[in-house]
Amino acid sequence: MIVKKKSSIADAAFAGALMLLLSGCVSTMSKQDQIIWAQSFNADTGERFIPPELWSGDPWDGNTSLARLPKLDHMATRSNLPSRILTQGPEGVSQKEHPNCSKQVYVRKNIHPSRGTYKTQYFQVNLDDNGKVGGIGRCWEIRDGTIRHMSEFSKFPIGYWKAGDNYKGIRITSIGTPESPCLTFQWQGQGYYSYCPNQGNVSQN
Repeated sequence: MIVKKKSSIADAAFAGALMLLLSGCVSTMSKQDQIIWAQSFNADTGERFIPPELWSGDPWDGNTSLARLPKLDHMATRSNLPSRILTQGPEGVSQKEHPNCSKQVYVRKNIHPSRGTYKTQYFQVNLDDNGKVGGIGRCWEIRDGTIRHMSEFSKFPIGYWKAGDNYKGIRITSIGTPESPCLTFQWQGQGYYSYCPNQGNVSQN
């Protein structure tokens, strides 16, 4: 069940600080991209469909099926962090070696210019019972030589969400607008993450 939570003053202040950054991100979109991403918003319900492509930064074709595992292959950069993020997949993995993972996962590598690849993670798509809301969560990672097996429902929301939704550690602070379709949410109360079409994670605070 998705819980609604009122926006705080901190949310409003953070949203204001992000406005200039995200408007710059949107200005890089083509007219055709703007048309496609605008269709992810439903003015009648207040919902927005969030596809996996927003997470990775890959182009989106407007498909709203959560049953699919779209091909992802994108290198994302963030203005306030030195690392770059390469997302690829889906790829098959051994469930014997990775018991918490499904048969198909997305592989994400966090690449630091001075350190090389220092974090590799496997992500899988998880859906709730009604199949309309879900998340992309970690099931395995190796970070600085340490391996972790994980059972995380969501590090990034997918499916149909509204501003203020609070579900399994994800709290949506802004779903964006058809004119500015960047998404901002808070994860596990630890920080704010912003994602823009064709770019992926553009800001993390």
